[in-house]
Amino acid sequence: MKKNKKQALRVGWLSYLNTVPFYTALDFEKVPAPNPRALTRFAIHDKIDAGPVSLVDSWKLVTIFEPVKDFGISVYKQAKSVILFARKPLVDLPHMKIGVTDETATSVHLLNVLLTNKFQIKMHLHEGSAEDDDAQLLIGDKALKMSKEESIQFPFKIDLAEEWYKWKNLPFVFARWMVKKSINPSLKKRLADQLENSLIHYENNMQSMAETQSMQTGFHPREVADYLNCFSYRLDHNAKIAEKVFNAMIIESLSK
Repeated sequence: MKKNKKQALRVGWLSYLNTVPFYTALDFEKVPAPNPRALTRFAIHDKIDAGPVSLVDSWKLVTIFEPVKDFGISVYKQAKSVILFARKPLVDLPHMKIGVTDETATSVHLLNVLLTNKFQIKMHLHEGSAEDDDAQLLIGDKALKMSKEESIQFPFKIDLAEEWYKWKNLPFVFARWMVKKSINPSLKKRLADQLENSLIHYENNMQSMAETQSMQTGFHPREVADYLNCFSYRLDHNAKIAEKVFNAMIIESLSK
């Protein structure tokens, strides 16, 4: 008996731990992307048809892509993996040289909004890292590993999503699932159905998934479970409000 061919839709696949719940029931072709910025480039250059796109980049793709229902990645309070690692407390760093990740635009914009508007700190941002950095912004699994290692050089950790929540009393949205507008509606529906089934499978099998990811990442199963429990994968009303607030703040900052 011949195996069923995978459906003709190319889905961007991020290997970040917090995206794992989306992929448990997807049988589309998966196109590996090393980070959110690369996934966006794949979308622009017609290498993928759908994927969990960094929020800021999702706004840039609206002429050719559209949201897949309300699927995305948001967090109330701590994200644990979007961290500014600093040498000193922020109050002791009125001027900062910050090395920022080149993996996503959304976290960098969030950092800029927070430091400029909430903390009123002057800063110089540059991609990558340098020996004289006052702080460094890391995301994803790199941030998780840095947190676990408790870096001696950068002992102060600022969770950007937590600071946003304290400031705005809103969740923060990091990504939205997007799909090409030109894709057949039946395929769009299958994608949405499979994402829902993936999340249901994740919710019903959290412990076993945590144990599996523990073996792959080196984190304790409890650490994996606690981390994944930070995230919401269906964007609620407050998340949509937060998107609009964040968008307005970016536009305002760019106009200055």
